[in-house]
Amino acid sequence: MTTQRSLLLALLGALVIGGGLRLYELDRRTLSHPEYWVPRLDVPEHVQHPPPRHGVRDVVEQSLSPDVHPPGYHLVMLGWNGTVGTGLRAMRLSSVLAGLAAILAMFGFARSVFGGRTAVLATGLLALHGYHVFWSQQLRPWVLLSAIALITCILLVQLADRWRGWRAAALVLLTAAGLWIDYYFWPLVAGQILWVLLNLRGDLRARALSLQLGAVLLAFPVFVYLRFHIVLEGHLGNDVLAHLVWLTGFGGLLPYVPRASLVNFPGALLPIGASVIGFSLWVVGLRRSRRRSPDASGSSGMRANLPWLLIAAAVNAILIEVLLVESIDRRRLYVAVVLAPFILAAAAPPLIRRLHRADRVLDAIRDHRIVGVVTTSLPAMVVVTPLLLFVGAGLVGRSLFVDYTLVPLMPFVLVLIAAGIVASRRAAVPLAIGVLAAFALSNYQWWAIRGGGRSAANWHGSEGSAWPGTYAHYADYQELAGSLIPHVEEGDVVLVRSEWWSEPIHYYLPPDEYTVIAPPRHGTEEELEIWRAGLPDRLWLVGLGGDAGPGPTLDSLANHFLPGHEPTIAVHGYGGEARLMVPGTTLDSQRN
Repeated sequence: MTTQRSLLLALLGALVIGGGLRLYELDRRTLSHPEYWVPRLDVPEHVQHPPPRHGVRDVVEQSLSPDVHPPGYHLVMLGWNGTVGTGLRAMRLSSVLAGLAAILAMFGFARSVFGGRTAVLATGLLALHGYHVFWSQQLRPWVLLSAIALITCILLVQLADRWRGWRAAALVLLTAAGLWIDYYFWPLVAGQILWVLLNLRGDLRARALSLQLGAVLLAFPVFVYLRFHIVLEGHLGNDVLAHLVWLTGFGGLLPYVPRASLVNFPGALLPIGASVIGFSLWVVGLRRSRRRSPDASGSSGMRANLPWLLIAAAVNAILIEVLLVESIDRRRLYVAVVLAPFILAAAAPPLIRRLHRADRVLDAIRDHRIVGVVTTSLPAMVVVTPLLLFVGAGLVGRSLFVDYTLVPLMPFVLVLIAAGIVASRRAAVPLAIGVLAAFALSNYQWWAIRGGGRSAANWHGSEGSAWPGTYAHYADYQELAGSLIPHVEEGDVVLVRSEWWSEPIHYYLPPDEYTVIAPPRHGTEEELEIWRAGLPDRLWLVGLGGDAGPGPTLDSLANHFLPGHEPTIAVHGYGGEARLMVPGTTLDSQRN
């Protein structure tokens, strides 16, 4: 029987090992394009992907376009970078801490739902999970969202057992924060709301639903961003089967494999086998989830919560007026996002009071022999609800699947798998050892990936990849800059085309040390001649991937913008090249 001391020692061990993996060579990988969107970076004024952002208003307004995410994560990083600086290791430390918070929260959640042994195993699985470790070393919100998801689930379970004001306040604030950080947190919250609706009764259900509604009202300005972003996300995939195989395969332990590759044997045996084993353990663990007996005692208690909901609606109106009123281009949109929360706040109490009339139907769903196994399990609801919503969106032509956005669901898959392993009785110990060993080895596999950000699983740009074309020419900006900088002399100018795939090179060539310019996007030949007349004799032309690769990109740029110039030195980095262009000379290539 596990003791309190042994549980704490196991948790400490998981934190030490998980922290060590996440801290190991934290700045080894190059800064990727998605990471480049964090604020406070020192970049030239002409950069547009993204523009320089050094204040709250910069982040709030520029998250409308060309970004495709709400501003929550970048607001967090605005404060973090302002405190610790913009060194790559210092910035990425925020994700390491989020990963450690997720490990700690995994222990608390698994223990509250399944018990000590499952908590120890689930925590170990998350600490060693290579994909979670990978994203714990990236300046992206996915690991932070996994921590917030776990903590809010802990608070829900605790509030269902014993109501405390500070827990209620923490649930509202953390849920609202997750909703502000990314759209993919909204389906997860929908799963939490459905769990409350189906498993709590009376006053307890009314109060919990009012807290969740209040969090939604505090995050209502996100709908303004959705209005701008919903037409932009054209790169997401709709490969439902491949993503389900990937997620059930121990929470994305193996790299994502497109559906077209899943039919290629024997190469597909590993991901399909992992999916079958992982899903089987998931089902076994699902049956061991803690089941609540609905308590219908107490009154609705909603009258006391109406002022709180109205306050949340008022806070939304203030945020809209202070931060976004100048960016809302349609009056009807402004009226909708300001008035809708007040309408919801006023309508919610009487609707929730009448929920008891539907209790018979809700009980039938909850107690169904098959469906009830899912609806009574909080971790299952948090996983199944988003997946059903994503599949439904795909059926109506809206693609929402992409591997890294499923990272917040990963801990809940792992906790059910851990419960399934513990339930295996005699096979539990060898099975746990084997799975933990596989998880540890997965770090070597993810460590071999050079790039970061969205290129993680598909940096090779293989056919059927979620990122065809541009990421087939992934560039190591850090390596190229390291090769270029020793050759740059005082007075040299670096010419970088202003495209999203080339912008991160500016992080390694800060404007206070190097003169970096972009070629004009448009202009007559006469205007180009005037621009060329102002160029120095030594000009470094940089090519970083793109649709044609660095070589053809540099050739076309040189022919168009620098006729009469020839390269004298060429330096290389993975996926990129820089050439020193001077008038009328020949190439002396130096590879670095």
